[in-house]
Amino acid sequence: MKEERKRPLKTITSLVIIVVLAYIISFFVTQYLIASIPILGQSMEPNIHEGDRVIVYRLAEVERGDVVIFYSDFDSKYLVKRVIGLAGDTIEVKYEDGSNYVFRNGEKLTEPYINESIDYTQDAVVIGDGQFYYLGDNRNHSADSHYGNLGDMEQIVGVAFLRINIKCFELSFI
Repeated sequence: MKEERKRPLKTITSLVIIVVLAYIISFFVTQYLIASIPILGQSMEPNIHEGDRVIVYRLAEVERGDVVIFYSDFDSKYLVKRVIGLAGDTIEVKYEDGSNYVFRNGEKLTEPYINESIDYTQDAVVIGDGQFYYLGDNRNHSADSHYGNLGDMEQIVGVAFLRINIKCFELSFI
């Protein structure tokens, strides 16, 4: 009889321990490993759309070409943009062969992810230590580094690796 009374108590205790451990693990995963971020705006179209969510890896080393989420002190909000240049790079947007192109350290970038031809130019900018140069994929409709603002590496939340379209539950790797 006493054995039967102990089983519900053991079951409840085990369940509470499992729930608490699951909460602790999910807390640490979302605080230190990955995060889910909602997207506002069209600056990253055609690759990431308003209303999508992106999953970012918080511990990734940022590289040129990565899509990152970061806090912009200039805009006072979180942004999603593509990293074009890192410390020591020289970035410029100039006219060549009938269109404007982004150049990094004198080399024209191949950018199959952009929406349309760029309708602006920019004089050379040298990226300082702890900074990065960022552009939206929808270049002509993005408030980004071509306006003179550079990102702060310390403000990066993480590197995006997965896009989720909630409306049609479509997943795609970035």
